[in-house]
Amino acid sequence: MKHVLLVFFWRWLSMIAAAFALGGCAVVSEFRPSVAVRAMTSDEYVALRRGDFLGTGKLSALTLQTIRVTGLDERACATSTSLACIEALAMVKDLDDETRLSALAELWVQHAVSISTAVPYSDTASASAWIETARHTYAYLFFTRRSPGERAFEERQTQVRDWYNYAVQKTVTQLFGLQHRASRAHAGEAKAALRLGDWTLRVDLNARLPNDATMPRELLPANALAFQGLRGIYRRDGLGAELVAVTDGESKSLDDSYGSPTGNEHPRTFLAWSEMPTPNVTVVLRFEAPTVDELLASRELVVGVYDPLIQDYLQLHGQRVPLAGNFTAGYGL
Repeated sequence: MKHVLLVFFWRWLSMIAAAFALGGCAVVSEFRPSVAVRAMTSDEYVALRRGDFLGTGKLSALTLQTIRVTGLDERACATSTSLACIEALAMVKDLDDETRLSALAELWVQHAVSISTAVPYSDTASASAWIETARHTYAYLFFTRRSPGERAFEERQTQVRDWYNYAVQKTVTQLFGLQHRASRAHAGEAKAALRLGDWTLRVDLNARLPNDATMPRELLPANALAFQGLRGIYRRDGLGAELVAVTDGESKSLDDSYGSPTGNEHPRTFLAWSEMPTPNVTVVLRFEAPTVDELLASRELVVGVYDPLIQDYLQLHGQRVPLAGNFTAGYGL
């Protein structure tokens, strides 16, 4: 009996010792470093500084950081196609406007891409999501405390400008497709403004189409065209979507009776010529609002169409902004 009690005592003592030992390990583990450090590769460095949803299919480091700071569900915001994360972030007021608007812009990029690849696909829903992307990037560029010039060397502004240009490209090409179908259905009806869902769009045409055309047959993104046989591509960085307007070019002839007093001589056609039927154009979406709150609440925008050969900058909200331009795509096409 005494032997049994002795065995039980030693077992009980060993259990207490083990409990103390585990408790000590737990206490010690609390004081272990929770931050680890290692060297980054050059690829990781570039991805951290410049990677974004358009380039990698994942949200940028700055947007993820904003999501973490605000306490939102990072996994849900990075994978969800719903608007819950966007709506929640838009309600956060403790962030500065640059941080909040740039993160919202990338979340709208993610949402617009998800709509563009959804089945069934809706042109109207997709274009509306790209307009929201353009609106939030526009707000970041022109309605925050610092001007675009003060952020000229920042990677974030380069990302936001690229999102804006891509959003304009997607909006305009989809709007062009919708308008073409509508014009065939309602031939001969003139409209002062275009409608897209609850958006009202006004076209500000500052570029002349060849042969006095009123609407191109096709509208192609210049950066989606690859050419072989050209020595180089000439373009200018800036704001706006670089497009090629494809029209129906018609050759014209000039004969040797041109300019004669009577014009009754027997003409001989010796020159055939035509305007280039594929001019390069740059399109900008403008939101004409005096404050950021009015901009984010507005449902109106202006589609500005420009000739990059004639115009090299725009004056927007007191800022001189370089206008993007591609000078080769139209000739190559």
